[in-house]
Amino acid sequence: MTGAEAEFDVCGPVRGAGECNAAVSSRFPMRRAGPTALAERKPSRPVTQPRILTLTVNPTVDIACDADLVRPIHKVRTNTEMQDPGGGGVNVARVVHELGGNVLAVIMAGGFPGRFLEELLTEESVPTRVVPIAGRTRISYTVNDRSCHQEYRFVAEGPQVTQNEWEAARAA
Repeated sequence: MTGAEAEFDVCGPVRGAGECNAAVSSRFPMRRAGPTALAERKPSRPVTQPRILTLTVNPTVDIACDADLVRPIHKVRTNTEMQDPGGGGVNVARVVHELGGNVLAVIMAGGFPGRFLEELLTEESVPTRVVPIAGRTRISYTVNDRSCHQEYRFVAEGPQVTQNEWEAARAA
């Protein structure tokens, strides 16, 4: 079924041969009472997939890596480094996009890390609208210490945002 042809029941789009309806009717028998049940009614107009918009005011470039041993004062050599776009709304937009949803990630981003964040989202084909800010987008760093199986997370505070930048985000 395409998004335009989908019907909806109490659990969302009707799946396969009514698997969600069967689950609901077994738990709540009064909800499905004959031909007027919600899943059996035809929508008055085609149902289209709504766009989900996320707003991330403090996104991050997440860097994660492994280290054989983390020790104070010594250089810690890392490997298997990964860079990912991050921040609450960004993560939601990535998942919705991966699941085939119609999403737009609005991010407030600035400086080199902001451009890199935008590049990472572009590589994943996540539809994005950038609200430029004067400050630099934060970078978060996670190190997995293999010697003791501990994870160390370093999360930056993030830039100050001006009133004009807030207004631009609201208008986006």
